[in-house]
Amino acid sequence: MCRTGFDPEAAKHTEGEFKRQGIQLKPDFSPVKVVKEKDGKLTMTAKNNKDEEITMDGIDYILMATGRKPATQGLGLDKVCEQQLCAGVVVLYP
Repeated sequence: MCRTGFDPEAAKHTEGEFKRQGIQLKPDFSPVKVVKEKDGKLTMTAKNNKDEEITMDGIDYILMATGRKPATQGLGLDKVCEQQLCAGVVVLYP
């Protein structure tokens, strides 16, 4: 679930805590429809890039994190950093 750029141990711990607290993770799906029901709960329909669809109901909250690619191009970091990782991530203190 926690992807590139995250400390693997911290990611594993975070995912374990989410599951322990009953938080459902759907990392490859994006919401396409959210309906607030009469009882105040949410029903969400989501799809992945394979056009597979899931529907979840009885939801209190929905958190969607899109991630981002570092905007480091053109900053001259290649002149001060010895190492650059994929997607523009730089290592400042190797």
